[in-house]
Amino acid sequence: MKPKQELSDRRLSSVERDSKPILLTVRDVAFLLRLGERTVWRLCSIGELPAPISVGRSKRWTRRIIEKYVAEKIAGVDCER
Repeated sequence: MKPKQELSDRRLSSVERDSKPILLTVRDVAFLLRLGERTVWRLCSIGELPAPISVGRSKRWTRRIIEKYVAEKIAGVDCER
């Protein structure tokens, strides 16, 4: 039988496990932005969040794109004040 901690780690996104993946899943992006996964998809569909790239049949975002998105949002908020 596997330790309880190891079993619970499977449910965490790669970002939550403290790794620095280059490509992020919708769960990773949602965790980083503190949003729900459905909200991430909705923001993509209206053009608010950058669209993911396709990797096979999966959709992924690059860490750099998400970090750039956040930086631009922060800069936009600073400019509006």
